[in-house]
Amino acid sequence: MITGATCYWDSSVTMTVCWGGRFPTGYGVATTFGHTTVVAWGADPDVAINPSDLWGDNYGVRMEHEANHASQWDVLGTAEFAALYGLAAWGDSARTAPGRSQGCTNVFEWSAGLAAGGYQC
Repeated sequence: MITGATCYWDSSVTMTVCWGGRFPTGYGVATTFGHTTVVAWGADPDVAINPSDLWGDNYGVRMEHEANHASQWDVLGTAEFAALYGLAAWGDSARTAPGRSQGCTNVFEWSAGLAAGGYQC
């Protein structure tokens, strides 16, 4: 991958999972683009964090959350989902009080499962 990430195919959720490398992941630990999930690299971008190590026993639940986002991409289409998610994220940022978890009022995160996504609302 051009960002230097390590990727593998996770057949349990029919998605490619990438970690490490240099790619921003928005306000979450992971960001899904279509059927590819990019996991944040942590504080040091030179240290790759394998998602199964990062999430441990919660790996399956977190990947189901990301698979729900992949379904959102499928239903809405690339341009439409990207635009609508961007608007929802902007609105969420405007509504989120200091100290609250970003994403809690984002309809796409809500429909993908807030708890499964690790949001503490």
